[in-house]
Amino acid sequence: MNILKKLYIAAALMLVCGALFAQAPAELRDGDIRNLQRLTALTDWLYGVPGGNFEKAVFPDVFWSSAATRVSIIPFYNREHLFRTFPFDEGLPERVWGSQKAQNVRWFDKDLNEVAKPEGYGRYTAYVEADIPGGMKKRLFLPIFVYDNADRHWWEKLNVPWRNGSFDPSYPNFAEIDPKAWYDSSSEIRDAYAESVWNWFYSPRGAEMLGVLADGYKPDPKKPRQLDSFDAINADYYLKLKLKVLNLTPKGIKEPAYLEKKAPVLHKGSLKEAGLAGSDLKKLKASLTVWQKAVEYGFQVVMARHGVVVLDEVYPGKRDKELLGFRVNKNSKLEIASLTKLHSGLLLAQFLDQGLINLDDKASRYLPDFPDSGKVITIRMLNNHTTGLSGHGNYNGLANPFLETDEMIGARFLKPGLVSNYNGMGFDLSGRIMEAVSGKSIYRLFHENFFLPLGNKDTYITDMGYGLHCTAMDMARIGQLMLNKGSYGDRRFFSEETFNKLTPIPINTFEPDVQKGADNMWVYGVGMMIGDYGLGPVLTHGSATGSILLVDPERDMVFAMARYDSAGYEHCAEVFKALADMMRDAK
Repeated sequence: MNILKKLYIAAALMLVCGALFAQAPAELRDGDIRNLQRLTALTDWLYGVPGGNFEKAVFPDVFWSSAATRVSIIPFYNREHLFRTFPFDEGLPERVWGSQKAQNVRWFDKDLNEVAKPEGYGRYTAYVEADIPGGMKKRLFLPIFVYDNADRHWWEKLNVPWRNGSFDPSYPNFAEIDPKAWYDSSSEIRDAYAESVWNWFYSPRGAEMLGVLADGYKPDPKKPRQLDSFDAINADYYLKLKLKVLNLTPKGIKEPAYLEKKAPVLHKGSLKEAGLAGSDLKKLKASLTVWQKAVEYGFQVVMARHGVVVLDEVYPGKRDKELLGFRVNKNSKLEIASLTKLHSGLLLAQFLDQGLINLDDKASRYLPDFPDSGKVITIRMLNNHTTGLSGHGNYNGLANPFLETDEMIGARFLKPGLVSNYNGMGFDLSGRIMEAVSGKSIYRLFHENFFLPLGNKDTYITDMGYGLHCTAMDMARIGQLMLNKGSYGDRRFFSEETFNKLTPIPINTFEPDVQKGADNMWVYGVGMMIGDYGLGPVLTHGSATGSILLVDPERDMVFAMARYDSAGYEHCAEVFKALADMMRDAK
């Protein structure tokens, strides 16, 4: 579809959507809700911007976001016009939301100084807010990259070439950017913009990436790759700017304390030390080999008892190279999907342990856009699926600095504490609270307060509900941390008392009014579930990729499997039977 046709469709959608809001700006009827859902889905297709959904409603904020993409990279000679006028279509928010109040726009430079006009080249950011029906505010950051282009058209200036049908991030001849930094970052640039050159010229991420490079970015091989990424650097920048415009003062958080007496860590040892029989281990390996041969996807497995690692093997898949670009090995970082929620809960435990957050605090205590009256959302609800929210990664997830604003626009349609609805958005919003309290972006929090002290190098996360990529050994260390109830090696992450607050309990223990339904059959904790698998009660969580983490406090055992596809999951039964036999014979 050509661009002109897309714009015609977008204009038609805006008119229809504006009419819907004009009819019912305070509370949408069911028919309007269904129309908005269809409109949002079509707009997602047009612009590739994820929308968001609630229990009963969808709001099309994507229209505003997509309008912003038209002015992300601006020649320097246009700078006066840019700062003098609002860079969105005039009246657009009113047509979409029915707002009658003017937008508030403030501009900031790369050092977070508020400015009236650009004083030089590089990164600038507009902070935009508008009042919308229901007493809510829409907030967003619009990144702008200003460069010197007095003589030539900006398209010629960028000149990002395509060769053999693929994106080639050749240096675009920006005087503001060091060529070496550009080429050192070429793989990340290619990964981010391989799908469309249009993304380069018209996406805020293009402006963000150029802004980071113009700020003097130089890749540091000593840092974890994620902390040295454009996404993490931008997350740090936006968090500082967000705290400034919202007048929030972080309390800070301490990193895990050092212990005089070390806690157990995973280490190699004999079956005798682990109290296990060799014949049982052979049966377990045989069941894993059967699973490997039955599917085309590789996986890693680690098992330990009393801290002794008795199994640490990789089972490569036939199509790994084709599907992943590499053959799965022990160091491959694989996506563990919803097991990420368990890790997010353990990160929150540090805040609970240091008295920075309480599970039954109102979310509005930490973020101003959360509702503060009536049946309100609490920290516990965000982490045990009782907010009424649904979905995973809505509104661009962690990549959206004002994720909580977009989600809470629909809060009046939610039933916090009354429904049990499995979702990942509560964990992302919990992460936003942790950011506001600590002053650290969620990427930095995970690495500095969790991954690195635990020894999980280059583990990385893209979403708190499903986006953790790690090895089976990384997961096994998490399992041992849980067996130790908060400590690992010479570091204490949180106390045993705090750990006990995270463990699964019936939902209606704290939410007595929650409706009965299939989801309520689960016993949730803070990111944890109770499982059986023929072993008796174990701490665990499910995973869409088939990844597994079983933590058995009674038998002091941890079993971890990292994989990127759930194919052949029916073979779990034999694996779990072999594992149960091992534990039954254990001494």
